[in-house]
This record gives sequence, C-alpha cells and structure tokens, in this order.
Amino acid sequence: MSGRWSVSGWKCLLLASAIGWVAPTSAEAQRLRRFEAGFFLGGMSVDHDLGTVSNLFFTTSGQANDVSFGTGLLGARFSFDFSPNLAAEASYYRTEQTFSYTVEDREAANLDIGDQFDATLQNVSGNLVAQFPLEIGLVPYGTIGFAWVQTDPKNPIDGLDKESSNGFNLGGGFKYFLPGATWVGARFEVRYQLLSQGLAFAGASAEPRNTEVTIGAAFRF
Repeated sequence: MSGRWSVSGWKCLLLASAIGWVAPTSAEAQRLRRFEAGFFLGGMSVDHDLGTVSNLFFTTSGQANDVSFGTGLLGARFSFDFSPNLAAEASYYRTEQTFSYTVEDREAANLDIGDQFDATLQNVSGNLVAQFPLEIGLVPYGTIGFAWVQTDPKNPIDGLDKESSNGFNLGGGFKYFLPGATWVGARFEVRYQLLSQGLAFAGASAEPRNTEVTIGAAFRF
C-alpha cells in the first residue's frame, strides 16, 4: 500500500511541477545564453580621396567608389555578454573597392576617365556593445570601438601600395530573436568609421570615412 501511495505521490509532484513551470520570456532566454556568433553582408558609402598629381598639361585626382549593397562585403561576428546590457564583440569583414580617376585638362576641362584599379579591403574591429533586450525579442543596441584596416590594391599605379591603418567606429542597430527559437535571430546595423590614413598619391594624405550598412543572422548559445 505504501509503495502504491509513493508512486502516486511522485505523479502528483511531477504534475504540479509541470503546471507551475512557465517558459522563460525571450529576454530571459537571452540572459541564459552569453555567447553570440553571426555572419553578415552589406554595403558601404565611402568618402576617400587619393589626392592629386599634376604635370604641365593636366591634374589627376582619384577617389574610391561606394560598395554596392550585397555585392561583396561579407563578414562574421562573435561576442560575449558580460551582463544582459553589456557585451564585447569582435568582427571581421572583407570587400572589394574600386577607385576611379578624374583628369582636369587645361584645355578640355574635367574628364572622368572611370575605374582605374580595384583593391581588397579587410577590416578587423573590437567593440563594446550596449544592448537593451525587450520582452518581445527585440534588442536595440549601440556600439563603439576601434578597427584595424588593410587596403591592398591590385595592379597599383602611380606608386600606390598596400596600406594599413587604425580607426575609430561607432554605430547601432537592432537584433530580433524568434519567439519559438530564441537562439536564432536577425540583425541590422549602421556603423560609421573614421580611419587615420588610407591609400593616397605620393605627397598626399587621406583619412577615409565609411558608413557601413549590414544585415545578417545571429545565433546565441
């Protein structure tokens, strides 16, 4: 008899526990997972002048073209949450940039001679992220940090060579995690970056400024 009551008692306890258990909200689920990894693609608005070179007949200026969205800017991120509202993040992306020239002829005025060479740009960033998880799965955030950037021109002309520089960046965006699968979500971000130096003609200097827009996936674990 006591054994029968013991089994029934355990059944009642399990039933009461099941009834009393409430699934964690999206925000609570994020607090249980402190690591996040993801990948992204995007585009970039570029403000980067190469300077000018001149001779007796004309003056040549050069500039970087914008990187169209989804045409080659690909990257990955990894972060760790110190708390629900503060994280450290490392990111890497790679893209191709095209540089074009404009020639100012003393007789024919300005002449755009179009794309002249391509360059591979690699960016490694370390950032702090202030984030604000909401119960609906939305996570607005802001980010600030530093970057190391290398620009490697292909078939360089006019003495242009590989250039590495440091930079400062800040931005923000939001993440959204699915209610039924709080470990997977989407991410949108806008980030502004100022570099200390960049590709430039001999005797000139450059401080490239970029505005990056990216979208991607995020996975928490």
